[in-house]
Amino acid sequence: MASEGSGRAELWQAVPAAGIANGNEAEWATLTNAPPADTNATQSVPNPISRDEADGRLALDWKSRYPKEARAQIRKEAAAVAAISVGSLVMVFLVWSGLLVKWTGCDVCTRHAFSRYGYFFFGGVLGGTLFGIKYLYHVVAKGFWNQDRCLWRVLSPLLAGSLAFIIGALTDAGFLGLTVSASKAPAFLSLGFITGYFGDKALAKMTEIADVIFGTRGAPKSSHTAEKPDGQQ
Repeated sequence: MASEGSGRAELWQAVPAAGIANGNEAEWATLTNAPPADTNATQSVPNPISRDEADGRLALDWKSRYPKEARAQIRKEAAAVAAISVGSLVMVFLVWSGLLVKWTGCDVCTRHAFSRYGYFFFGGVLGGTLFGIKYLYHVVAKGFWNQDRCLWRVLSPLLAGSLAFIIGALTDAGFLGLTVSASKAPAFLSLGFITGYFGDKALAKMTEIADVIFGTRGAPKSSHTAEKPDGQQ
């Protein structure tokens, strides 16, 4: 009796939690009389999904861990960043087609300069938005989403676009040591996108430029003139 009871206890620990929830007593009675599975065969079967992709969940654990209020706000944030992403693509098309200059009636600025910096800005917005989308679905899946990050997810595309705009100006001024072909719009858009997606690295580069221009690095102080020996001018 003792061995039979211990065998049943081991079986109940081995079965999935989802099967216990079904409450099918007849099926469990059949399972309790089944012979134990081959341990070596079980270990040879590879896990179909990595631990990182499982988000810390067990098999068949499919329900959301967030309450209804949180799920509603997550959907709003997802819709907001998706709208910003689509909007940036629309603005890139308007800049490329020249319709934006035509509609605004900007006679002072040349179309080439306007298009060049338009590509920089909206490319940065697109890059920053895609980074925000990637961050959003990662933190939601892993259970780290919180309301305090809402401002970051909404405002980071604007920050990325502004940063890309300035990086474009620094490139034209020659501060970055980069040259972008003036006749290729994809080059402007690509540089703006990379700047927006890797905004932290772009800010670090601007910090280096500021250190060179304003001398903020801790340069060693000049030592005082060594005392000359007696009799020497």
